[in-house]
Amino acid sequence: MLTDPRRDRCWRDVVETLRTPIVPLADKLRVLRLGWRWRDADLDQRAEPDTRSTLDELRALGFQPATIDRFFRPFFGGIFLERELQTTAAVFRFYFRMLNLGRAVLPARGMAAIAEQLAAPLRAAGALHTGTRVAALQIEAGQVVGVRLADGQTRQAVAVVVATDGATAAQLLPPDAAVQPPRDWLGVTAVYFAGTRAPFATRKILLNAAPDALVNNAQLLSNVAPSYAPQGRHLLSATILGVPAEDDATLAGRALEDLRRMLAGNQRALAALDAFHPLRVYRIAQAQFAQPPGSASRRPVHATALPGLFVAGEWTDASSIHGALTSGTRCAAEVLRAVRAAGVATA
Repeated sequence: MLTDPRRDRCWRDVVETLRTPIVPLADKLRVLRLGWRWRDADLDQRAEPDTRSTLDELRALGFQPATIDRFFRPFFGGIFLERELQTTAAVFRFYFRMLNLGRAVLPARGMAAIAEQLAAPLRAAGALHTGTRVAALQIEAGQVVGVRLADGQTRQAVAVVVATDGATAAQLLPPDAAVQPPRDWLGVTAVYFAGTRAPFATRKILLNAAPDALVNNAQLLSNVAPSYAPQGRHLLSATILGVPAEDDATLAGRALEDLRRMLAGNQRALAALDAFHPLRVYRIAQAQFAQPPGSASRRPVHATALPGLFVAGEWTDASSIHGALTSGTRCAAEVLRAVRAAGVATA
């Protein structure tokens, strides 16, 4: 058991955290000191030094190999989607501070609820058109003036924002835009299981510190957000880094075996797990783009080399929902500055 003694209201878990030898006491204190030291630092990842990997950062901070292997690899490996911890330390410091200052949560209606809430006023105004594929940008006299849709229709615009995934952006952006979306991607596979008995009551994440781990981390999502499962049912999620080649049934079976290994010794949990069955396997080949040291300085700016054309999306900031939201906000400000400078009235 590892928990934050400053915030956890379950004193039994706090006592277990203090007593467990899985992480040396000196490193537990080191984590607390880092939380205090970095509490008031800037939360902008792009303002961070971007010269070394997370692994090198942890070593420089004095963390022992046991702590890195048993905690940081599975925990931050689940965030970075790579356990080698070669992601830039700038990203590590950002997430460390965010987790230190805030709380990890799940929206009751899923992550898509974030986008739906942002889109609601646009839908109400009739300004949002979905299911409409853009085939190409319209360029006249060296300036982007609109888009051509897949059905041949055109839409004129003072400013066009390409806010797609990196692969689609690479297809739409002309060479003159001088923008290079990311090419190196990290994949992840999510396996969901359903059951009638909760293997455990905690809302905490299960980390797999085994060097040969298949499942990197798991969580009983219905303990965190009851709306994720029908009444009397439970939803268990298992995260596998990468995209294995096995068929879904084989992979789900292997994941269930790894979960049993993670819960070895807990007979109540193992008995409940026996009644769980696979629901769905999701393989996401381009879940995040790689963020090695030096990558932050190569992020594209929002205004491209072509007048009237802008880019937004996580790949312009950081590979996360937060990065996507931050990018959208900054891009909107760039667009407003550009159209006002051109003498176009804005609402």
